[in-house]
Amino acid sequence: MDLLDKLKAVEQRRAMFASGAANPGATVIERVLGPCEIVIEGRPTLMFGSNNYLGLTLEPTVVAAARDAILHYGTGTTGSRTANGTLCIHEDLERELADWFHKRHALIFSTGYQANLSVIGGLCGAEDVILIDSDSHASIYDATRQTASQVVAFRHNSPESLRKKLERLPAGQRNRLVVVEGLYSIRGDVAPLREIVDVCRAHGAYLVVDEAHSLGTFGPTGLGCAEAQGVLDQVDFVVGTFSKSLAGVGGVCVSDHAELRSLHFLARAYVFTASARRPTSRASGRR
Repeated sequence: MDLLDKLKAVEQRRAMFASGAANPGATVIERVLGPCEIVIEGRPTLMFGSNNYLGLTLEPTVVAAARDAILHYGTGTTGSRTANGTLCIHEDLERELADWFHKRHALIFSTGYQANLSVIGGLCGAEDVILIDSDSHASIYDATRQTASQVVAFRHNSPESLRKKLERLPAGQRNRLVVVEGLYSIRGDVAPLREIVDVCRAHGAYLVVDEAHSLGTFGPTGLGCAEAQGVLDQVDFVVGTFSKSLAGVGGVCVSDHAELRSLHFLARAYVFTASARRPTSRASGRR
């Protein structure tokens, strides 16, 4: 088979769409009128696929902060965080996020996707086991593929399935990292985090909770499903994204483990990519 044959097969399937039908991924938005209203082919259109949950992308104070940051720091950092890409506003934002989550440490990334790649890929190696919910986001699956770790999937939202998988692992021989989402984007259901925390604690496993879709929308102060279920202080690593409720581009991981900062040197998706150009921060106007 030729290298390009698999792409030709995709093109053949795409050609099967009826003439004039919407082509997934090729619908061009000409103007943005509001958080959920756009213009396509000259017609105002309601957009129900948006993750702009709080409608902040056009909120005047958010736009002003982004404009101010560009005026002070330019349109891009042109470097990774480990080279020339760490700005004072990056560190300001990390302190704000750590304080918001009541965690000791925070690390921000260029995208939420890269946050999962960096955290999971930086934490785990050949001597470790990663246990993931079978309905995990593609970024979680991709993160596991870049490691030499054993990867075990457990039944969706089933603490009992997780418990059985952990019990089958040799006791005390390898580190275990459990990765779940707070709110699952495809099914729209919420993880039973209290029960998952109990299973992890009983079997000595670390826990990552990806709050990408629940950040800003769940919990008394918007910290996600772990806060809503009263277990935020028992989660080892919380990952979030700025591209949904927070109306920007970027990702974050917060933790009480000081070792999180070592991802500055261990996470390839962090070390070898340019840092975010304008993180959304109350301090974004600093010179």
